[in-house]
Amino acid sequence: MQICVHRWFQKLWSDKFVILSASPSSPRGDVLRMLGGGSLVPYKLGTMRSLSFALALAFAGNLLADISFVPGHYYSSSNTFTGNVTTTITEWAHGGNQVGTLTLPPSVAFDIHGMAFGQDGLLYAVVGSSFNVWTVLALKSSGDVATTYPLNVYIYGNLSYGKITVAGGYIFVGGQNVLVRYRVGEPNSATTIYSGNQIFGVKMLPNGNLLVAAAYNVTEITVDGTLVRPFPSNTSLGDIRGIAYHAPSNKLFISHLGYTGFNFQVMRFDYTSGIRETNVSHWYADDLLVDEDGNLMVGSRTLPPAKLDRDLNTLNTFGADSQLFIAECPFPPQWQALNVGVDGVHLSWKDPATRSWRVESCDDLETGNWKSLVDLALPDAQGNVQWVDTTNPIPPKRFYRLAPPHAPGARPGSLPRPAYRGPLRENHFTRPANPDADWRGFRMGDR
Repeated sequence: MQICVHRWFQKLWSDKFVILSASPSSPRGDVLRMLGGGSLVPYKLGTMRSLSFALALAFAGNLLADISFVPGHYYSSSNTFTGNVTTTITEWAHGGNQVGTLTLPPSVAFDIHGMAFGQDGLLYAVVGSSFNVWTVLALKSSGDVATTYPLNVYIYGNLSYGKITVAGGYIFVGGQNVLVRYRVGEPNSATTIYSGNQIFGVKMLPNGNLLVAAAYNVTEITVDGTLVRPFPSNTSLGDIRGIAYHAPSNKLFISHLGYTGFNFQVMRFDYTSGIRETNVSHWYADDLLVDEDGNLMVGSRTLPPAKLDRDLNTLNTFGADSQLFIAECPFPPQWQALNVGVDGVHLSWKDPATRSWRVESCDDLETGNWKSLVDLALPDAQGNVQWVDTTNPIPPKRFYRLAPPHAPGARPGSLPRPAYRGPLRENHFTRPANPDADWRGFRMGDR
């Protein structure tokens, strides 16, 4: 029997990509980086015969567009508070250098608020085309709009409205007093699931629930809006502006404008007990993001974006202009192991962003008949997932891939493509059932 792990990768840069080759005659795998002139430069990896998982590939080169969607890079938008340009998205390298900008034309936007990446590889941005007409745009790195979601939520009344998260097959957007939910791919599926005194933040937890920040409290709810529990803060919170959650340490970060004697603070809490452990002054701190290194990115109305460690020490600042909203392009999940047991095929992978994924299988790549095995494989706090395909009997050959999850009730024609949309390349890693045998090769090709 052959078991194969399948991964989707985006061709991120113009005609430049890497391929992986391995064969019984070459016990060490070579990563070959294709340069602009077509030459291949080898990079040595560990012994391939000891691996039973798909390796993540690194990409090289520069996209011809002003920005590209690069895992580990940050993307920020400005605000009207200081008169900065409000229709520009700025790309930052992980270390803080500005890489490029994308300015949406006036016909599309006069203001950009919250942003978040979806598991389909698109950047979702809350955009106003006029004072009272707002939408969620699913953007390609070129600036082309893949999908437009009409937003019937009051955003213009506060610079900090319009925080967004995309996870679990849903899009969640907070506005004046409501949290709205869409199914990804269905622009007319807007549903109000929660009401509160001004919604300033929303994040998804690894367990599939949501954290929602209103002006004076934080609440955990289900994706349908059912109350799970209020966050038991031991600190009075005033005019909250952003939240972020670090799952491995169970820490909740909150920014608030505050009150006399305790204003303009970024705070770290133990999420279970609600005890505030540390805090730091940060002028007009707003949008918060825990990146995949576990550091805290802080947007501000008046200051440049800042990167803090989890103890709230400043590590770096980005540029010189204020940027209110910030997002990070996540890394794709990493296959860790694939083993055949008496109870089925055991798959495991790790996603530092602690996202849920759908598992699909195909027994014949020529037919391309992929079927969903599980719609929502939940990670643990470290982002690890272990899942067993209990199909009995197991077919002679089977391929697996991870894809964005389906929201319950999603229409089949609206479902997103597998992760990191196009142009796409399929990557098939073939592993024989005998763990001591050599890998039987690798193939890459457009589908």
